[in-house]
Amino acid sequence: MLDDPSAILISRVLNREIDFGFGSLLRPHKELAYREVLRDELVAIVSSRGEFAGRRTIVWRTLESAPLVLLPRESSIRELVDRELVARGITRAPDYEVQNSIAAASMARANLGIALLPRLIVGELNMRGLRAIPIAGPVPERSIGIISRTDRPLSAAASAFVALLSAGVRR
Repeated sequence: MLDDPSAILISRVLNREIDFGFGSLLRPHKELAYREVLRDELVAIVSSRGEFAGRRTIVWRTLESAPLVLLPRESSIRELVDRELVARGITRAPDYEVQNSIAAASMARANLGIALLPRLIVGELNMRGLRAIPIAGPVPERSIGIISRTDRPLSAAASAFVALLSAGVRR
């Protein structure tokens, strides 16, 4: 089992280093098959003592000037955020780029910026001193699923693992 950003995961599947990946495929690829398992939305993670803590929602225009904590470019989450910002005419780099969600939440807790993270992980994070606030407007959603090669069927063991994974997600 490997834990890689989507871009690296997809590269590993394409290069036949792994049988399949569990992640997001934001752009179709002729050599890859994709089967959605679940959908997830992004939320704004802010310090519970910061200026955004009292808001019911965060609008995209707020992200134009607010300090922003994002995951690396190789992450499907980052790609989704960048795409949503550009769609709204907002071109900017993050104030902080961190390697994982725990670091992003820690930066938000220290009131260094707004972190944009998947709602699914909020329950797994230490949310003490943090608030998860919905993003207003079109909610940025990502699809998470099984990524495999079109020219290579999954082995019996991989197929059984995928079935267990899919069943566990549906619970």
